[in-house]
Amino acid sequence: MLLACAPVRSNDDDSACATGLRVCATMGDAPSAGSAFLRAGSDDTAPLESPLGDDGCVAFSPAAGSWEWRASDDSTSCVSAYEPVEVSACETVEVSVDLAQWCMDG
Repeated sequence: MLLACAPVRSNDDDSACATGLRVCATMGDAPSAGSAFLRAGSDDTAPLESPLGDDGCVAFSPAAGSWEWRASDDSTSCVSAYEPVEVSACETVEVSVDLAQWCMDG
């Protein structure tokens, strides 16, 4: 199951605002080890990859616009599909996925 939270306004002062995307992954109820990926679209052949932290999350600082994200566990046997997300200026969007729903047997 993929979840997207409503954008949170980071700062009321537009001149000093932060734009971000926080990707979180769990394996059941526990934070997942692994990586998160961010790309500009399906034509992007070199997505940005960043390891998930101890809390199962990683923060990206993309420009405002349309992006696609996914996550995978350390073994890469549990990999979510890329999902679209809209990042607005001066907002931080948090998305999450339970990788247990994306595991392949074998």
